[in-house]
Amino acid sequence: MFAFYYCIQDGLSYNAKLPLKKKEELIQKYQLKRVGRIKEYWENNVQIILRNGNFCFNYWTDKTIEYNKKHNLLMNEYEIKPCDQYNFYQVDQEEIYILYEMVINNVIIQVKEYDNFLTITYFCPSKIDFFEYLSKDNKVI
Repeated sequence: MFAFYYCIQDGLSYNAKLPLKKKEELIQKYQLKRVGRIKEYWENNVQIILRNGNFCFNYWTDKTIEYNKKHNLLMNEYEIKPCDQYNFYQVDQEEIYILYEMVINNVIIQVKEYDNFLTITYFCPSKIDFFEYLSKDNKVI
């Protein structure tokens, strides 16, 4: 599986924040549907999602990470496997956001709305599928 995070490289770091004013433009461009308020936790390589009162636990294992400067994309190949639910108290990271999502040509497009910014991520089973999708539009955002 692949995740493509839109971001601008800034030295050794990457800035994935988009201004909130781009929200309506992205919703219209991708015909995004509002999924709702999401809480996302990370504990080591376990992603814990709380959506509509239900928890989902998954192990994420990174295989490769590279930056595509032409399209301003951080490309992450990873494996994801279900994880048994467990009680947790302290986590490494906690996020709360409003999720907007749409699937177009085998590409899952997710826009996350935080209090002061947006992020956009594309998920796809293969690089080929994503870049075929991208070639039709020639622009990520």
